[in-house]
Amino acid sequence: MNAPSPRSREEGLRRLYRITAWVAAGAVAATGVIAAVAADALPGRASSGPASTVPSQGGSGDPSTTTTVTPPDGSSDLNGLQPPAQAPSPTRRSHHVVSGGT
Repeated sequence: MNAPSPRSREEGLRRLYRITAWVAAGAVAATGVIAAVAADALPGRASSGPASTVPSQGGSGDPSTTTTVTPPDGSSDLNGLQPPAQAPSPTRRSHHVVSGGT
């Protein structure tokens, strides 16, 4: 058998490098698409809510200074969380824990 020439070896390595680079780029792009779809589909992200006041850690160092934070869309309606109509009442249940097999 004849050994492959150094030139054909170099061409093969270049081709392998290009294929690997394209596969890696495709994997990164696919991961980004999947993450974007999952982030859009899962609950937990607020679309709008009331403005809130948070302590400011500005240049004066005075923690009593406050800053009003508004939602990104500029709305200030009160469609956020509301307190329950009635506080939950405690229950008198005893907890039975069984451990072990025999």
